[in-house]
Amino acid sequence: MRPREEIPLGLYLHVPFCSSTCDFCAFYQEKPSKKGRETYFRALEEEISLISDPRTIRSVFIGGGTPGLLKVEEMKRLCSLVRQTGLASGCEWTVEIAPSEISHAKLECLAEMGVNRISLGVQTFDDSLMDALGRNHTPDKARKAYEMIRETGFESVNLDSGPRQWPVRPPPLPLYKI
Repeated sequence: MRPREEIPLGLYLHVPFCSSTCDFCAFYQEKPSKKGRETYFRALEEEISLISDPRTIRSVFIGGGTPGLLKVEEMKRLCSLVRQTGLASGCEWTVEIAPSEISHAKLECLAEMGVNRISLGVQTFDDSLMDALGRNHTPDKARKAYEMIRETGFESVNLDSGPRQWPVRPPPLPLYKI
């Protein structure tokens, strides 16, 4: 058994805000409100202040919900809190974003704050499944979101999908570059 100080440490932060509920999602979520956001950040600040582990964090995943619903200033606040935890050099830091919530300003903010991987919540490129899954973006919007992520300079991108939600043929994206 390895000594505790050699065991890698990871951090998951759940951002519970969603503009709509996807039929496949079982995670805790709530509609975003000013009061809810402020309550979330106060609680998160308190929780992070309790971290006393001397190990550095080697991986961070910010999921949800829809972290992409946060405003740019809120993303900066969230990322600043994460940075207070003591990130290891080369830490993989992922933020989950839905194609309908993406913008150049948000992506640039995340890159500036040290995020180095985006998890894009595509779910499917099949138009007939998009509505059935409760998604509020189109396959074209998902493709454009992917292109925007790559244009911003993110080299590490994953496309979230569920079982049997992909078409038989691969989508027209350069998946070999991901």
